[in-house]
Amino acid sequence: MKKKWLMYLVVIFFSVCFALLYNRYAIFLSVAFMLVFPLISSLVVVLWKQGLRVQCRLQQRNQELKKTNVLLLEVHNPTPFSLVGGKVMVSYQHELSEEMVEIPLKISVAAFSSIQEKISLCSAHCGRVRLQVSPMYVEGYFGLFATHIGKPEQLQYVGLPILEDLEPTEMEQEALAEKWTEKGQDIKNIREYYAGDSLKQIHWKLSAKKGQWLVKECEDEEARIQIYFSLYTKNRPTYAWYDQQISQLAGQSRSYLLAGIVHEVVWYHPQRQAYCTDIIAEGEDLLATLEKIMLAGVCRSIPLESEME
Repeated sequence: MKKKWLMYLVVIFFSVCFALLYNRYAIFLSVAFMLVFPLISSLVVVLWKQGLRVQCRLQQRNQELKKTNVLLLEVHNPTPFSLVGGKVMVSYQHELSEEMVEIPLKISVAAFSSIQEKISLCSAHCGRVRLQVSPMYVEGYFGLFATHIGKPEQLQYVGLPILEDLEPTEMEQEALAEKWTEKGQDIKNIREYYAGDSLKQIHWKLSAKKGQWLVKECEDEEARIQIYFSLYTKNRPTYAWYDQQISQLAGQSRSYLLAGIVHEVVWYHPQRQAYCTDIIAEGEDLLATLEKIMLAGVCRSIPLESEME
């Protein structure tokens, strides 16, 4: 900005000198340019400052086996002046990293229009990621005046494992189903499927053999498998350790889901210093639980059984 002002004043100086030496009327043109150019630039910047609106938010796209995060940056320009070369800095930092990565964005918006920039947020590792979006920096047409529009935004999202990469084999699913049957949900009757029956009651193996839908009636319908989990380490956490812990939990829970077993994840919340229980009946429940666990952070003290709720 200072260099542009210096160059501008140098041009005006030589214009005035040229006018004094050769033509007095050029003095008025030089003075006019010296006043009009900054005036136009300042008026445009003031209009942008008052009229431009910058909004950013996170949007989640839920699919069956994965959840992706998208940063939406919306810029509204109700002024009669087109914006060219606006700058926004997007910075992100993983909770296990000490460095913040910066991504510069250039924004251009025509007069009386709006744009929406979409930035897909992908993380190479599981964990919480802190996101910062700077105010938009804009300069006037002649580069003599500039301002910042909007407020700095701080957001966060979590990097989740891809569940489809954690699917067990068919033999592992059958073993899990048999283990669950032996563990308290003894089958007392097999009958035909009726409208309204839960899909988790279907006896898939026997239905395939008989060629018709059959459901199982169990002694204890309320009994559920529970997976106990705490994101705990006494050492400094690493990417490999973090990914391994989350992937193990996700893989175990995913195996139960593929076997048709509704279960519970009992996990330790370090901020509340208490255990939380989430019922996992489908893939979206598992993704939501993994997200809550990672947002709660890493536990640095061993949870006690007496703290369980």
